[in-house]
Amino acid sequence: MYWQYIQVRSTSYVLTTQRLITKTGVSRKEVNFIELYRVLDIQVERGPLYQLLDFARSCLGKKSLLLGDIRIFSSDYSHSKLFLYTIPNALGVAEKIRKAFNDDKDIKRVFHRD
Repeated sequence: MYWQYIQVRSTSYVLTTQRLITKTGVSRKEVNFIELYRVLDIQVERGPLYQLLDFARSCLGKKSLLLGDIRIFSSDYSHSKLFLYTIPNALGVAEKIRKAFNDDKDIKRVFHRD
């Protein structure tokens, strides 16, 4: 469990107007780029542990973190599924990603056919 905590703490995400950049790794860093126009769908999951943590924080009079995991599905060849773990305000972050990829698709005039 401690190793998972270290992995989560050593992972960072950067959202620009054109791409989502992920930096992962404890001893060996890996940087990945996903072009936003390639994003197809976003899913947010708030498991029972995250909900219990928010409930405990509210009982203590602290602000909820609204932690969640974000799953991004894309047409990117190397990362068709990207998982962002333990994201504070996961619904708000997912909405920012959704807006950014829709704006990028509009700028590049990319249309996705179902």
